[in-house]
Amino acid sequence: MQNPSMTVPYASQGGAEAMINQEPGIPITIEGTRLGTVAAPVTLTGPRLYARRTASPYKALPLVNGTAIINPTNTTNATVDIADADAVKFRVGDLLTFYDVSTGLLSTETKTLDIIGAAGSGGTGETLLTFTGEVWSTPPVATDILVVADGAELSANVVLVQEDITFDGVNDIPSVGILDGTFNKGKVNNTTYFDNSKRQSLILINIQ
Repeated sequence: MQNPSMTVPYASQGGAEAMINQEPGIPITIEGTRLGTVAAPVTLTGPRLYARRTASPYKALPLVNGTAIINPTNTTNATVDIADADAVKFRVGDLLTFYDVSTGLLSTETKTLDIIGAAGSGGTGETLLTFTGEVWSTPPVATDILVVADGAELSANVVLVQEDITFDGVNDIPSVGILDGTFNKGKVNNTTYFDNSKRQSLILINIQ
């Protein structure tokens, strides 16, 4: 029997039971240009963790909105291959870093993305990204997660969004981000890279 003192509302569109208790949310804007296309929109199911970028206008992206690295090189011009479908997540001029899956830590290094190749430039189904004149002191390996180093990769900047969000690669999406509360971790999406010690007012607990 559910504790009568608990309030367990439902996500407004996703329908996933997740909330135990929560504080009111704040208006946020989710950046719509780094996922999906008009012809092939992408819908991410809520409740889901997003992270607000550190530079104005502080738009949010899914936490660690990145992609697995394929075939990295680190001589003269560091390069990585990524899946063609994920190239939309990056822009020339972005500062990039990576999530080391073996240690569970973000790299402290950043490199400027200079060239985004055409689809297939890294091989069938892969896009080649090039960091001109830069190499990593401690380079990534295949399966590490390449991410934009803009604050949206940091657990400290996380908010929870209840609703499903559809990205068309063009339009930003107004939504509500919950800053504080306790949530059923098993019902929240995108928790793999969330470090609760860095965002202690947003608590994810395991409930059977």
